[in-house]
Amino acid sequence: MATRRSILTVVREEKPVTAEPATLPPPERAAQPIAKMEKPIRLPKKHIGGYYHPKDSTIIAFQKLGIDLGKDQQEMLHEAIADYVAKHHAASAFN
Repeated sequence: MATRRSILTVVREEKPVTAEPATLPPPERAAQPIAKMEKPIRLPKKHIGGYYHPKDSTIIAFQKLGIDLGKDQQEMLHEAIADYVAKHHAASAFN
């Protein structure tokens, strides 16, 4: 039975591993937290969405309607949610 070789074997043979410790950044740099990058345009917004089967006839019709109307999904979803809320009189339920 043949021994399996790593694809890194050639590199290891060319550059043997040394016993020297890796150089670390100064402690003051390592202790600083990395700031999280956030898209400022989305900070005041709320995400509403879902995952649907791509062959669902309603999803296909929704996508085609968006193309026909020249609207993106966000615009269409906002209109659909507003209609749904109005249908159930939910807007007046919390006043």
